[in-house]
This record gives sequence, C-alpha cells and structure tokens, in this order.
Amino acid sequence: GIKIKKFWRTVLVMTIAIPQFVSLLYVAKLFDSAGIIGKYTTIVGSTCAQAEKSVELMDLPKDRYDYVIIDEAARANPLDIMIPMMMGTKVILIGDHKQLPHYIESKYVDKFKSEKEQYSEYDEKLLTKSLFQIIYENLETAYRDGRIKFKRTIQIDEQHRMHPTIGSFISREFYDGTIQNGERTVNNKNDYHVFDG
Repeated sequence: GIKIKKFWRTVLVMTIAIPQFVSLLYVAKLFDSAGIIGKYTTIVGSTCAQAEKSVELMDLPKDRYDYVIIDEAARANPLDIMIPMMMGTKVILIGDHKQLPHYIESKYVDKFKSEKEQYSEYDEKLLTKSLFQIIYENLETAYRDGRIKFKRTIQIDEQHRMHPTIGSFISREFYDGTIQNGERTVNNKNDYHVFDG
C-alpha cells in the first residue's frame, strides 16, 4: 500500500526454512508477468538460493534493495545468506540461535577439524556457530561496550504459543528466565492431560 511505499521502496523477503516455498521469480516467469510485478510490487519474496535472480523482477538502483529481511537466519548456512545480505542497503535478520542450530554437514565439520593444522587461522566457532549468532553476539558486545550508540538486537520477552509449564521451562533453561508467559497462555488447551499433575 501507500504507507509501505512511503517508507520502503523495495523489500526482499527470504526464507530458508520452508522447502515448499515457491519463488516469486518462478511464478513470474511462468505467467510472463515480471514486468507487472516490478511495476506494482515493492515487496518480493524469494528463497535465499533464488535471491540474486529476484533482481530481474525489480527496477533497482545499483541492483540493491532498500531492505532485505531474512527469516530463520539462525538456521542458515553462512553461504546461504551471504548473497542476500549483500543485496540490501539495510538487512534485517530474524531468527533464534538458541533454538535449532544452523545446518552444516557434519562431514565438513569433521574434515576441517581433522585438517585444522593446514589452516593458519582455523576458528572452530565459525563452524559451530551460525553467522546469525556471531553477528548477534558481536552487536550485543559492541552495544554493551559503547562502541555502537543504538541497540541493534531484539529478543522476545513474552511468549503466547506454549502452555505456561513448557514456556517456563524453555525460558529458564535457554533464556535465563527472561521470557514471560503471555496472560492468555493459561487458557491453552491441554487435550492430552500431560500437565494434570
């Protein structure tokens, strides 16, 4: 709508988590509608793998989007999100490195570990931490140390999906008790009577 155009000229939204995600580029080519999409759309959806091809849909200055939003960024392999990140003037990474880990094939991790003497600056955390986690932790440290003026990271502080028993456990074990249960979570149905005592 008009409000979106006022603030964001072009936005690329990507996901890695849904294999069935159909690339807008593919649909546009299928129906020969790339010109229409580029003319009337400010938001383009794509997978990370198809991000570079999405430029064909839009009339972009210097082949860059105003914003690139990457969902499930904590699970992404660094190579999967590097190209989309380079395509945005501003990048918003959405994810949670305290949930499922990023995907990197264990055979490669094992190979690098066994051959680490060959690499002058081998750093195992680059294999065991996601790019999202490295960026998140560096931004948190930079803000805490006063090297950046504005906080660049956000973590939810209230959950509304899980039963309070599960939500409290997750908060305590993974988030140092910082996530509270939303008021209505007590009404979440317990059809299986798991928490009946």
